Order: sequence, then C-alpha cells, then structure tokens
Amino acid sequence: MIAARDARHMILRDVLHRWPAVAAGAAHGVRMAAGLVVIKLISVITGPAGLGALGNLMSVVTMITVFAGGGIMNGVTKYVAEYRRAPERLDGFLRSAVAFSAIFSLLLLLVTTAAAAPIANWLFTDAGLAWAVPLIGVAQAFGAIGAFVVAVANGQYRSDLFAFVTISAHLLAIPCAAALIALGGFPGAVLAVLSIPAWTAVPALWLIARGTLRLSIHRPALDRGDARRLLTFGAMTLVSAASFPLAEIAIRSSLIAREGVAEAGLWQALIRLSGAIMGFVTVYLGTSYMPRLSACPERRRLVAMVLRQLLIVAISFAALALVLYLLRAQLIALLFSQDFMPLADVIHWQLLGDTARVCAYVIGFLAIAKASLRFHVIAEICQFGLWAGISLLVIERSGGTRELAQAYAVTYAIYLAAALLALALFSRRPSSQ
Repeated sequence: MIAARDARHMILRDVLHRWPAVAAGAAHGVRMAAGLVVIKLISVITGPAGLGALGNLMSVVTMITVFAGGGIMNGVTKYVAEYRRAPERLDGFLRSAVAFSAIFSLLLLLVTTAAAAPIANWLFTDAGLAWAVPLIGVAQAFGAIGAFVVAVANGQYRSDLFAFVTISAHLLAIPCAAALIALGGFPGAVLAVLSIPAWTAVPALWLIARGTLRLSIHRPALDRGDARRLLTFGAMTLVSAASFPLAEIAIRSSLIAREGVAEAGLWQALIRLSGAIMGFVTVYLGTSYMPRLSACPERRRLVAMVLRQLLIVAISFAALALVLYLLRAQLIALLFSQDFMPLADVIHWQLLGDTARVCAYVIGFLAIAKASLRFHVIAEICQFGLWAGISLLVIERSGGTRELAQAYAVTYAIYLAAALLALALFSRRPSSQ
C-alpha cells in the first residue's frame, strides 16, 4: 500500500510539475474556495450589511497578501530564475531577500501595534476593535514566509511545490475560518479573514525543514546591490498592492455614505466574485508566464510570446465568463444567499470588465518581468485612478451597484486599449540586443 501511495504521489507531482497551468488552476481553485467559504458564511450569518462592514478589512488583507514581505516576491521569482545556474550568486541573493522581508515584516508589526486605535477607527469606524489591528502585522509576517517559498519555487519552475503550499494552506484554513465565524460572530469573522493568508506559512516551513528547495538562507545579510534590486520590485508591488484596495476603500466609503451599507455589501460581493474568477488567470501568469518572460532576452520573441498568451487568455476567459453568466442565478445562490440575487442583473457588466482586465494584465506582466518600475507605476496609477474617478463620479450621480459595474467595464476597456498601444510602441523600439 505504501508503494502504491508513493507511486500516486509521484504521478501527481509529475503532472503538476510538467503542466504548470494545471498546478496554477488547482491551487487557485482551492484558494478561491477558502475565500468564498468565508464570504458565504458572512453573507448567510450577517447578510449584505455584515459583508459591507468587513469590506475594508478584506481590502487590507488583499493588500498584505500581495505585499507580503515587502512586495519583493516577483523579484525573488525573477532573480531565482536568472541565477539558477550560479549557485553562489543565488545563495547571496536569497540571504538578502530573507533579510529584506524580515525587516519589512518587523516594521509593519510595530506600526500596527503602535497605531492600533486610529487604524481600527479607519477600518471599522470602531476603536473597540483595535485588538485586531496588530494581527494584521502578524498575518503579514506569516504570509511572507509562504510567499517567499512560493516565489523561490516559481523561479525554479517547481509548480508542484507552489501548488502544494497553496492547496495545503487553504485546506487547513477552510475549517478554521468556518469555526471562527460560526462560533465568534463578527469578531470571529475578523479573525477568519486575517487567518487565511497566514496559513501559507505552515506548509512553507515544512518544505524548508525538509530541505526540498535546497535553500541556503541561514545568516540573512542584506547586500546593497540586491537591496536596490529588491526595492525596485517592492516599489512596483507597493503600487499594485495599495492602488486597488485604496481605490476600493474610497469607492466603498462613498457608496456607504450615499446608498447605505447593504448596497455596499452587494457591490463587495460582486468585487470578491470578480477577484476569485480572475485569480485563475493571474496566478498562472505570475507563476508560469512571468518567469518565461524574465528569461527571454530578445524583444521580438517577447512580443510574440505576449501576443500568443494574449490570444489564449482572451478566448479562455471569455468562454469562462459566458458560462458564468448563463449560470449566474445558481452561482449567486450557491456563493452568497438569496439577499444577493440583485447581482444577477448586473454581473454581465462586471464579467466584461474582468475580460478586458485580464487581457491587459497579460501585457502588463511584461513590465514586471523586465523590472520596468516607471512603466509599471504609471500603468497602475492610471488604471486605478481611472476606475476610482469614474466610480466616484457615478456614485455622486446617485449610482448604485449596476452603475459601478458599468463603470468598471468602461475603465478596463480603456485600459486594455492603452495596453495594446503600449505593446505596439514597445515592439517598434530598436532592440538593445
């Protein structure tokens, strides 16, 4: 029996290693399920108002998940892929990355502890929940461990290890989060939302202890040159991590003030559903597509790779969006509750926006792969500034969830057109090779 089990394990590991899209899809599927279980329980127990009240915290958790460890994880993936054949250089870089991540995590923990009351007032409009704010720093620190191991695995093209960390962590998180929400009410929901990214540390530490990735990360030491490289990626990720949640918080706060917390809960459900669907593509782009872009030195080949991936993503995501639209009533009832059924009349606008957004991201990953800080920052500020600007204007004119979904679709139609123009200009620039 042991031999048969080992054989099945080897077959599964080989499948995940050889077909990174399968690994990415499986990993995100479980991660999406964990997030949706939390949203489902909050929706059933508290309704749209409870989901709306927790919306800002969910935005912050999205931010710390992306920015875990200082936002350097795309940089770790890039340079691990580049230094794979130079073990000494790779070891030095990883020691710098560990030091950078640890310093950032410690600073964030200090800030969330020292400023707990004002942060709680901002997030919950309730300083009585200040006890939860330092846990944001704790969750980020644990999440950074998991993110670091995943980044190294992606740089080594070990999609099986990425899938292992993600799937294991979220299978552990689901029952824990369910128990917290069922037994603890609103405070339990706060803990559940914060606990999900922290669970990635458990399988990550297990892999480190086993020596699976052969990491030489003892004696962390921050090299000046590596620090500059990591700061570039940290700055890019900071813009990415902060732009969308901050825009989301601004839109949500305005919507609550104008239409009430229940309407904000409906919109929050739409945004969370949108993020879950898009995650299948963005996880694959970050774990498989981006390392291949990083390793490609020739401009013409880069553009061809982007266009090929763009065609695949556009067709695949459009087909998925059509299926979800046709099954929208069943999907909403399954994931939320009957109180959220008004979303069935607006979800098509959100799906149109999602399709344009993921297509634009295929192009945008080129800036991350080539560490183009200026282009990335401009792109992020433009897209989320445009989204927030159009959305706030819509709310001021008494717009609700339907109008916000339409604003989202318009925003990303414009953004995709700008991304295609940028790719055309990039392809015409003389190659430096």
